Amino acid sequence: MTENPTELTFPKSSRKRRIASFLIDHFIMTLLMVSIVFIAIGPNFLDENNPSKMMITMLLAMIPGFVLYFAKDSLKGISVGKWIMGIMVRDENNPNEIPSFGRLLLRNVFIIIWPIEFIVLAANDQKKRLGDKVAKTVVLKNTSKPRKPIRIAALIGVGVIFFVFVFFFASNPMKNTDAYKDALSEIEQNEQIITETAE
Repeated sequence: MTENPTELTFPKSSRKRRIASFLIDHFIMTLLMVSIVFIAIGPNFLDENNPSKMMITMLLAMIPGFVLYFAKDSLKGISVGKWIMGIMVRDENNPNEIPSFGRLLLRNVFIIIWPIEFIVLAANDQKKRLGDKVAKTVVLKNTSKPRKPIRIAALIGVGVIFFVFVFFFASNPMKNTDAYKDALSEIEQNEQIITETAE
């Protein structure tokens, strides 16, 4: 009995790689969605007196974020997380074929019920989640993946971007609030604090 050469050339991805890829993608896409929301609501959102307006703005801003999330594998069946982990999405009947954009989008819509998806992936002998079954896709190892140091550098880059985001997007809104400005003004005018810090 001879082995299928296609299976030898394109081995299936391990569950560990898939989970790691999902976590990286989720981190990146969530970061993008939060960035879009922050840009939409503006730096002074903490002083917003109309919560319903702010909520509507946030919901509208999240729509393109969700589109990006569900379309994350649309570039050659490889998302950022999959690129880093060296795996790719392919047609289950033809590993050389990249699924259509619609199928890749449909596959990722099921991420909404990610707890169930993890359970199905863990319990499935074919290493498939519901999205794979419905879209008729399979996740394989990328035999032409970049070298490991390059992928590790990309992962470190993602971490750096996160800290830059926290610094600029999370700290600046706080500094623009009336409470922060009032507290800073009080400190600057407090003679006791000025005396103690000057010593």
